This record gives sequence, C-alpha cells and structure tokens, in this order.
Amino acid sequence: MNKVSYFFCTDPNVDPVAMNVYKSVEKLVELKETDIVIDNYPVMEYNPSDNKKIHFVRINDVLSHDYDKYLPLLKKHFPDDYDFIGVINWHEGAGADDSIFTVHSTGDIASGQYGVANPKHIRSLMHAIENNRTKYGLNEFQVLTEATHWSGMVYSQKPEQINDYPVPVYDIEIGSVPASWENEKAAEVLAKSMIEFFEHEQDCISILCVGGMHFTDTYSKAILNTDIPIGLSHILSNFWLEKGGYDTEAGYHMLRKAANTIQGGVQGIAFHDNMKSAIKNNCKRLAEELSIPVFKKQVLTDNVRIKEFFKW
Repeated sequence: MNKVSYFFCTDPNVDPVAMNVYKSVEKLVELKETDIVIDNYPVMEYNPSDNKKIHFVRINDVLSHDYDKYLPLLKKHFPDDYDFIGVINWHEGAGADDSIFTVHSTGDIASGQYGVANPKHIRSLMHAIENNRTKYGLNEFQVLTEATHWSGMVYSQKPEQINDYPVPVYDIEIGSVPASWENEKAAEVLAKSMIEFFEHEQDCISILCVGGMHFTDTYSKAILNTDIPIGLSHILSNFWLEKGGYDTEAGYHMLRKAANTIQGGVQGIAFHDNMKSAIKNNCKRLAEELSIPVFKKQVLTDNVRIKEFFKW
C-alpha cells in the first residue's frame, strides 16, 4: 500500500497558498473523512486505486513552524509505513523568479541534520507538475528544485527534530510573489499533480549534489530530463557548506550522513566546481568509500556522459 499525506496551513494570513490548493483538490476529487482529527479538522482521504491512499491534513500553522507540537502527531498518525509527507506552502525570498513551482528535501546543512529523502519522490512530483503546467498553459511558470533546507530554523525549532521522524518530508511550493500565490490555475496544477504523481514514478539514478546556489538551474534540468531518469534529493548549497565546515573531518562525516539518509542509496556524487578544494576532496573521499563515480555538476545535463558513467 502506497500512502502519502499532504499538509495545509488553514490560516491565509500565515500561508497564502495552502488553502487555495486544498480547495482545488476538493473540486478535482471526492474526499472522505477519516476518524483522525487534528486541530479540530478531520483528516480527509482519497484513494486513486485499491493500493494507494492519499491523506489531506489541515492544520492551524505550517507544519515546520511548530514542530514541537506537530512532530508527536506525525509519529502517531503517519508512521513509517508512509511514503512521504508533502507540506504545501508558499515560496518567497531573494533570488527566485516570480512564477515558480518548487520541491525540496528537508535538512539543516550547517548543523548536518538531514531528513530522510527519496529522489524518486521528488522526481515524480516535479514531472507531474511540469506535465500539468504545460497542459494548463502556464508558460510563465517554471518547475524547480531548491537546495535542502528547513523553515523550522526560522521559527526557533530544533534542527535535531528533523531526525526524529523516519518518513521523508518535502516542501511543495508556489512562488514567489502574491500574483503567483493567488493564481487559481497554479493552485489547480499543484492539486492535480499531488494526486497524479504516482503515474510518474519510476526508478532513477540517485545523485547527491554538493555545492551550487540555492536555485541551481543544472539540478532542476537534470531532474526534468525525460531521456534518462536522474533523481536528486539532498542538494547542499555552497553557502551552508562553508558555514558548516564541510572542508573538515567533521564535515566529511556530515556529508556521509547526508548520503546515508537517501532511501535506496546514492549512485553518484555531483559537485560544483566553485567550492573549496577540501570540500571537493571530501566528495571524492566519500565517492571512493561508496565505490561510486564523482563528477562536476555539468555532467548531469550531458546525456552521453551520464550514460558512460552509469552504463545506461
């Protein structure tokens, strides 16, 4: 049985996107109540098929903003037999385009705390969104992935809590300005994609990405490649790698921890060339330990070289 749960903050003053997407879900499929109640809202359920179950969970705040409250509820109601948790919310911040859909894994790079992640999930979500973005004619929007991060840090939540839940948690967002947050077609694209992502699932080549900016175009293009199924999950940005001391022995062990939290293992390491040589050396050391190839990130968009590396 495949089981997924999506979380929605019900307060539009906190989250301007989540309930727009939830209302779009209600228009697309018939939801039924379960006997689980959180924040006085019954958890709703939809079954795409006999062996697939999707839960839709409304809560008073964004999941990561009050992890002290919601982590025990996650453990109780959505245990380790769930495929993943999706947190539907908004994106904003410098360096992002106005009209985007984005998916990213959970972790705090600087302290070396990484949530469980699965590249197959992120790839299937992004392909579902890209497919529906095209169908709905949202040509001004892009589908992107971001560097691994956790918004709980901004709300004084403890990064160690990330490790206390054994199910992958991904942020699934619309950004980055009010016009995008309020775009009804964008909300419907996300709602439809959340339901249809199972149709896009396939095994993929799992790559740990080390270095780059918060948004690195190469990584998003690699995931959306339709010729070779490349899957990315944890993406470690340059800024936080340097902040976290990944050029040290302790940094090497944090790098290895990131790899160890990726479900299904890692088949390759892609690194950004604009990093300290000591961080690159730690990437090479980890690749040697895991007996996998290590290469510059540009290889990810070169089908010929990817086929050579992975005998595809």
